[in-house]
Amino acid sequence: MIRSFVAWVLLFVLLAFLCGLIAAGPLNDLAYSQVLAPLNVVDGEAAKSALEQQFGTPLPTSATDLYRANRGDEAYWLRLSVARDDMGNVFRGSSRITCRFPLQDRYRPIFEFSRVLSDAEQSRVNWWTPTNSAITAYVGGECTGSDYRMFRIFVDQTNSTRWTLYMEIIKL
Repeated sequence: MIRSFVAWVLLFVLLAFLCGLIAAGPLNDLAYSQVLAPLNVVDGEAAKSALEQQFGTPLPTSATDLYRANRGDEAYWLRLSVARDDMGNVFRGSSRITCRFPLQDRYRPIFEFSRVLSDAEQSRVNWWTPTNSAITAYVGGECTGSDYRMFRIFVDQTNSTRWTLYMEIIKL
């Protein structure tokens, strides 16, 4: 009788342990994304200040339509519009850009935006539109930085005088 009781208790403990292992992965991801590193979204002057602080360099005066979203230090998405002649000065001299972008004509990187963010989070970042089919002229590139981050850049050149830059930074 006692052996049967001990066997049932051990079986219960083993099942509880296995259930904990199975549930731990999704719950850890949920806890990280919703509690430990929620999605932060800013635009306008708040985005400009955040970007200048993050990259440690001032943006060109022609920079407008600024947006920035981040999940902790793991992932960033940003968008800004800038005069064509100022594009080369965006984030110039920043120690945060740890690789050189090999920009290629008509190259559209495969962004991880939809993999990393839930549908509800994506709706909060409705300005992130580098896959818009109306974009007809563009360059893009990606590289892995020395800080183990994947940098993806896409520049919409459809407007010949103002270009829109999209950047995704994902910690590997």
